[in-house]
Amino acid sequence: ATANSCAAKDAQTENPLKPRDLKAMDPAEFEKLLLPCFCFAFTWTLGGTGETRTRKQFEREVENWFPTVSMPRNGGCYDGFVNFYEGPKWKNWTDLVPPFVFNEGVSYFQLLVPNPDTVRFSYVIDRMLSRQCSVFLTGNSGVGKSVNIANLLEKMRELASVVPVYMTFSAQTKAYQTQLQIEGKLEKKRKTLLGAPVNKTIVILIDDVNMPLIEEYGAQPPIELLRQFQDQRGFYDRKKHDWKDIENTTLLLCAAPPGGGRNVMTARFSRHSHVLCMPPTSEEAMNTIFGSIITGFLAKFKQEITGLANASVGGTIELYTKCGDELLPTPTRPHYTFNLRDVSKVFQGLLMVKPMHVPNAEAFTRLWFHELSRVFCDRLICDEDKAWFFK
Repeated sequence: ATANSCAAKDAQTENPLKPRDLKAMDPAEFEKLLLPCFCFAFTWTLGGTGETRTRKQFEREVENWFPTVSMPRNGGCYDGFVNFYEGPKWKNWTDLVPPFVFNEGVSYFQLLVPNPDTVRFSYVIDRMLSRQCSVFLTGNSGVGKSVNIANLLEKMRELASVVPVYMTFSAQTKAYQTQLQIEGKLEKKRKTLLGAPVNKTIVILIDDVNMPLIEEYGAQPPIELLRQFQDQRGFYDRKKHDWKDIENTTLLLCAAPPGGGRNVMTARFSRHSHVLCMPPTSEEAMNTIFGSIITGFLAKFKQEITGLANASVGGTIELYTKCGDELLPTPTRPHYTFNLRDVSKVFQGLLMVKPMHVPNAEAFTRLWFHELSRVFCDRLICDEDKAWFFK
């Protein structure tokens, strides 16, 4: 429906940029695009499952394997895409990042600051869903998987005739309950045919898909139902035992790695999906996200307070990084796990204040330190750790 995904800058206009008609392209020009496109597909199919460390290694190998492909300046194979309107040379993801405008009337939890990380995953997922190919997005808890996917699906609802359906699995989810929920969202075409409304496609987002309990025979019934749908494109009627076909419906799966109640996904199920791993948010991305939010919020405050926006972001991220590196979880303190949600809670607290309660820079600094103490220090269980924090 759009040239560079529904979350890209060129899709956020009155006339979204449409995909280029490759059939009408000059054969010589088309041939020049083949190797860059293959390199991009190679990167995101084989290398899309890697985390931060393995991505660096894979990136170096891709540069050796595809020496003639022109990667983005100062970047590698994960840092760009092929723009069919501009030729075979890769463009940087920053070209697609839409501008962020702070809106006071929007809830803090609905604020999403576009950055290269959100755009690159939105691009790949958009391309796959447009071809009705299932996607399985994984990554550590708190990296923003669910938020980014939900934002993309809302954009696709507006621009790509997609009807999103949201489901969340838990340890108590049953297969029958899952089937009823899916059937309730589909339109009945014929007696044994279900599907999306006319000229639309349905995308079923299933969050925490690996949460259902494993039964005594080693299976997870809700996941086996989804696997049957992926295998056969349908399932049986529970009462009449007739087979029901399902069309124009795609699964979008989301889950954190196994552990803490989450189970290992069977390969019979995950093989149907394009697996992508969202790595932890980089410091640069965190600076962009929280810097944009706090700068927009402090615009109505005094100049001396507005000038502290970047310092508060930098200090918070530095403390978060040090806590993650030095305050490691142990059997006596298993809750010493820090992620992006902790940084988010600090700025959530700052955004609750009104200008009348923060008359000067000193008051804002005290408020900022209070929020850091509330989020990070209150989690610490011994005087030694608290002394480390205040030092």
